[in-house]
Amino acid sequence: METKEKVKGWLKYLLLLPILIGAVLALVLTLPGGETDSLSVVAEDVVLKVGAEETLEYDVNIKRAVCSFKVEDETIVVFDENDKSLLGVSKGETKLTVTAKFGNETSVATVSVLVVGDEITDIDSPIEVPNEEADEEVEENPIKVLIDNAEVDEIVLKVGESIKITIDGGEYRVEEVTCDGTEVKKLTTGSYKLTALEADSYVLVIHAGSYIREIPVVVEG
Repeated sequence: METKEKVKGWLKYLLLLPILIGAVLALVLTLPGGETDSLSVVAEDVVLKVGAEETLEYDVNIKRAVCSFKVEDETIVVFDENDKSLLGVSKGETKLTVTAKFGNETSVATVSVLVVGDEITDIDSPIEVPNEEADEEVEENPIKVLIDNAEVDEIVLKVGESIKITIDGGEYRVEEVTCDGTEVKKLTTGSYKLTALEADSYVLVIHAGSYIREIPVVVEG
């Protein structure tokens, strides 16, 4: 009788064993990969320049989790799913959402993405300040018009009146002197006779080297 009782007891354990094994397997299957922590995803904010690319730095504690990415404003930045990189399109700030899913769990991380221009490069580049005095020296016209040894910027004549002018081209040779409405006659080197023909406003044009000097000429009736 005692032997029969022992056999019955062992049979009970043998019958319970498949149930215990099934429970263990079910527990393992509900925790894929043996992970016991709750799903979590974290990501770092990104700052990049227009036209530059930056790889998104993110981490998921369960490596088998599936992640998806969504940019709030793709006019500022676009995301490449293949290499997980961000490309700056225009200046501004937007958000990138990283969503991780594993089994029945979901974890979300929101990343701030700031796209800037080339301000740093612009600051580092030397700023050229125009040297007005130097420009004036370079652009100073060497041609001078003199009447009775006095430099003039305008000539006023009456119809039929003549005047002698002296033209100094500096280190340059005076090549041509013209003026509509008047007669220009060369007297000696550097001196010319200007005779008014018709009443109006004209311009005395002088060429010397690569320079041109224009002097207003007013002929009164």
